[in-house]
Amino acid sequence: MMNDASKLKSYLEELNKLKKKIVDDCPASKMASRESFYNQIIGVQLTNDAPDIDNPSDIRNKGTGSHGKRLKSKKEMMEKACLKPKRKCAFCKQLVNHDKRCSKNCEQNLYK
Repeated sequence: MMNDASKLKSYLEELNKLKKKIVDDCPASKMASRESFYNQIIGVQLTNDAPDIDNPSDIRNKGTGSHGKRLKSKKEMMEKACLKPKRKCAFCKQLVNHDKRCSKNCEQNLYK
């Protein structure tokens, strides 16, 4: 059949006739929407009063597996930072939590 063009042509015509017959026999029903189509297939009517569920916002799952320490909250980190003694900054000459090495954090330097 591969080498005979007339047989291939007649085969293609038969396939097209069969396809047209199947399309003509099956009525095309118009569905109102995709949602109603799925509701009909599944057999469950969805309601709009279901609450929307959002993903949690504070999930950190990278780099927490092997060291065995728990993740500290922002509040705990701030409490620990407040307990550290303040040092005199060589840039602004005040007792603060930064020094000249990180003078980019100094308030005087930020407003320049």
